[in-house]
Amino acid sequence: SGVKLADIKSAPYFNFTVGQRKGLGYAAGKPKYVVRVDAQNRRVILGSREEAACREFTATGVNVLCPLKKTKFTAMVRVRYRHEKAKAGVEINNGSMKITFHEPQFAVAPGQLAVVYKGGAVAASGFIKA
Repeated sequence: SGVKLADIKSAPYFNFTVGQRKGLGYAAGKPKYVVRVDAQNRRVILGSREEAACREFTATGVNVLCPLKKTKFTAMVRVRYRHEKAKAGVEINNGSMKITFHEPQFAVAPGQLAVVYKGGAVAASGFIKA
C-alpha cells in the first residue's frame, strides 16, 4: 500500500529514510511518511504514520554480549539512537534474531542496529534486515 514516488526530481532515492516526512517533494491532504525505500527499483514508498509502523522484523549479524539462558525471551529493544526502548519478544537462532514488538514501533529502518536490553544491560544486537 502507499504512494509510489517513481520519479523523484528533488533528490535520489538514497537520500530518503524510513519515517521521513519533510522534504519529500509530494503534497497530499494528509501527512505522508517514507514507509519503504525500494533501492532495486529506485523508488520511495509513502504512506500514513500507521503504515510506517512495524510490529516485527529480523536482524542479522547478531552479536550476543552476555550468556542467555533461553533463545526465546521478552526484553526491551531499541531500533535506533534516541528511540524509546520498547517491549518485545526476542528469538535468537543461528546468527539471526526475530523481534516481535508488543506495540508497533514507528520507522524501523533496514540497516539500523537493533539493540536488545535485558535487565538494563545490552544483551544482544543485530542489523535490521529489509
